[in-house]
Amino acid sequence: MASKIWNYLLLILILTLAGAIIRHEISYDRFSRFEYSVRYSGKDGTFIKLTDNHFYAKEDTFSVPDGESSVQVQKMPVPEKIHLVWFSYNDDAFYEFEGNIAAMTRDLGNHNDLRMEFGDKGTFSVTLSGEGWSADDKATGSYRGKKVLRSWPEPDPKRDKMVFFIRNKKEVTPYLFLESGSELSEIRFDPVTDLYFPSSEDYADSLSNGVLLHDARPAIIRLPSRFTLKFFRNAGMKPGSEEDLFAPLMEMMVSFDDDQLYRILKSDPEEKRFDLKINLDKDDNLKSVYLSAHNKVHRLKTSIVYARRSSG
Repeated sequence: MASKIWNYLLLILILTLAGAIIRHEISYDRFSRFEYSVRYSGKDGTFIKLTDNHFYAKEDTFSVPDGESSVQVQKMPVPEKIHLVWFSYNDDAFYEFEGNIAAMTRDLGNHNDLRMEFGDKGTFSVTLSGEGWSADDKATGSYRGKKVLRSWPEPDPKRDKMVFFIRNKKEVTPYLFLESGSELSEIRFDPVTDLYFPSSEDYADSLSNGVLLHDARPAIIRLPSRFTLKFFRNAGMKPGSEEDLFAPLMEMMVSFDDDQLYRILKSDPEEKRFDLKINLDKDDNLKSVYLSAHNKVHRLKTSIVYARRSSG
């Protein structure tokens, strides 16, 4: 009799525990399947390459494809564990993280984004956003990977240049010299890191024949890989005349040789400040571009694309 009572109590205990587990799973929607996206990026000024990644969602596993920064997940449970390996160009090091993120992802639902943003020293954050999440109601968790020794999955001949340009921040003051007297409309610079990672352009000021184009803009830029110049070809025209008002707008895009830039900066890595002198001749053609610091002057190799547009 005592044995039957004990077996009965044990059965009740087992059923109670099973019910609690089922309720726990259901409360976190772990048996549900959703459509959501996973995205990753570097924080401002941080550049990384994800070399291996796995997201474990119950019996399912998915990854962000190589060369992509996001993946759209269709009808899967939310991921509970992740395994990441990434290379930080800022730190010139690999990092690895393997761990549980269920506390972060349990509220992930349909049409949500799971965003991973990587910082320096192996840090990254996980944020939920999208439908159902306001700007002030985002869930964010912070994590840190451990530095590991890894080799690249395949050779990358540009790696050394990328690491050098990203880690060695240079300040450049641009100067523009126009012989024709044409009217400068705009000058825009693309940072050299844009050759490898999309980044914002520098709409910096430039000392055009010694005069600032826009006082409100900084006169110092990041090391550029190219610049775009726009100017009205109205030299010799009477100001305010119909000819002057409809003067053609010339657009010139000038690209530098990143191998040459790398050799120049590598030869003197301690130099932090440079002058960039852009010279146009009396016919508004590019005459020369020099990069200089102290007594060292380097004439840069250039390739040019012109586009002439009507200003009317």
